[in-house]
Amino acid sequence: MGDQSIRGRRGDTVAELPRWEVEKFLREAGADRVSESATEKLIEVLEDEAKEIVQRARRYAKYARRKVIRPEDIELAIS
Repeated sequence: MGDQSIRGRRGDTVAELPRWEVEKFLREAGADRVSESATEKLIEVLEDEAKEIVQRARRYAKYARRKVIRPEDIELAIS
């Protein structure tokens, strides 16, 4: 994983989360220095959490008899 992005699967497509964006986020959140392994770990955690949120949001959309996930589904999924 020495490239500039981390790739995660999202359905049939591959989404890229640039490492520099995550490092920038960490610095803006107050971390002056961040190791590569810490950045990779955060990306892993964020991807896992996002997958769980989407799964819950899909259930809310399905319950509402919709195929499209709406912002309110995401809000419900994280509450």
